[in-house]
Amino acid sequence: MEKLVRMLLDLAWLEEDNRLDTEAVDIEEMVDVSVTMLEMHAARRKVTVEVEVDPTTGTMEADALRLPQIPNNLLGNAIKY
Repeated sequence: MEKLVRMLLDLAWLEEDNRLDTEAVDIEEMVDVSVTMLEMHAARRKVTVEVEVDPTTGTMEADALRLPQIPNNLLGNAIKY
C-alpha cells in the first residue's frame, strides 16, 4: 500500500509539470547501493545476487532520488519472483 501511495504521489508531482532535479549519478555506485539494500531480502529467499557493472560506465545526469527506483524495482521483483 505504501509503495502504491508513493507511486501516486510521484505521478501527481509529474503531472504538475514540475522539473526533475538532475545531477551526475554514478551508475556503478547506484547499482551497488541497490544490491546492498536488497541483500537481506535475497538471503531470506535463498537467492544470490551477482552484479557486474562495466567500470567505464561512469555517470549520467538524472534525478538522484528517483533513478534508484529502477534497479530497486527490477532487483526486488527478480528476488521475489
